[in-house]
Amino acid sequence: MVTRVGRSRRSLRRPIANSTSVPPKATPPALLSVTITPSSRNAVKRPSVRWFELMTSRGLRLGAAIAALGLVTIPARAADDTWALPQKGTAAAAFAPRGWSIEETLEGDLDADGVGDQVIALLQDEPASEAPARDVERRRALVLLLRRAGGYTLGGFNRQLLMSFGDGGVRGGVGTPELKLQRGSLVVSQMQGSREFSIWEQRFRWSRKRQRFELIGEDTTRADAANGSSTWDSCNLLTRVCVETVTPPQVDAEGQERRAAPRVTRRQLPRAPLPALQDVAREE
Repeated sequence: MVTRVGRSRRSLRRPIANSTSVPPKATPPALLSVTITPSSRNAVKRPSVRWFELMTSRGLRLGAAIAALGLVTIPARAADDTWALPQKGTAAAAFAPRGWSIEETLEGDLDADGVGDQVIALLQDEPASEAPARDVERRRALVLLLRRAGGYTLGGFNRQLLMSFGDGGVRGGVGTPELKLQRGSLVVSQMQGSREFSIWEQRFRWSRKRQRFELIGEDTTRADAANGSSTWDSCNLLTRVCVETVTPPQVDAEGQERRAAPRVTRRQLPRAPLPALQDVAREE
C-alpha cells in the first residue's frame, strides 16, 4: 500500500496548486559523501531517450558556437556554489542541502523489500538578494531514499529532470512534479505550456544487480489544445520498443470539426544499458 505525504494530488492535466508547508529540517550528518561543485554542475547532461535519437554532432557544434557568442541568456540562479547530500540520515529532512527545502514527498516501497521508502522533490529557497524573484531561477532536485536500520540511505538523485519553479506555464503552474508509484516503479510526471503544451512522464525502477535506480520507460506528449492535434511517443526501454501516435488536427481552418484518424508507427531502439537515474534529463 502506497501512502502519500503532503498535499493532496492533482490531476496531471490540471494546473498545479501552490506547494504546502515544508517539513522541518533535520541537522545533516557531518559526513558528506556526494558533492557536486560548480564545474561538475555545468558538465554535459545525459539526456532523454528521444534526445539521443534526434541530436547530431553537427547540432552539438552549433549549440557550442551559439553559447560562445553569448547569444543564450541564462537567468540568475539562487545561491548554489556547492550541493551535497549525505549517504545516510535519520529523516528525509536530513537530505535537504543548505538553501533547499522539501517541496513534495511520496512514501512507498521502492526496492521491493516490503519496507516504506521515501521520494522527495527539493526546491531551492528564494534568494536573499536584490535581484527580483522572477529573474532568479529556482531549481528542483529529485532524491530517492531507501529505508534502512536507523533511518534512510541515499538510493539516488537527479538535478536535471525536474522543471525549475514557475516554468510550467498556464497548464503546469509553478511546475511542481507529480510523483506516484505504479507496479513497483516510480513515475515522475510534468506538464508545461498553455494552448500548445507538453507532458513528460518517466518511469524508474530499482536494480538489485546494479544497486541503483534506472530509467525503464518514457512517454512524451506534445499537443495543441485549439485544434486537437497531438504526438504521443511511448518508449519501453526493457523491450526497446517505441510507439508513436500522431493525431492530425480535428478542426479545419474555419473551425469546423473533422474526423482524422491517428497514425501509429513502431520503432526498435538499439541495445544499450538502462540509463541511471542521475543521468536522465528532461527533453526541452
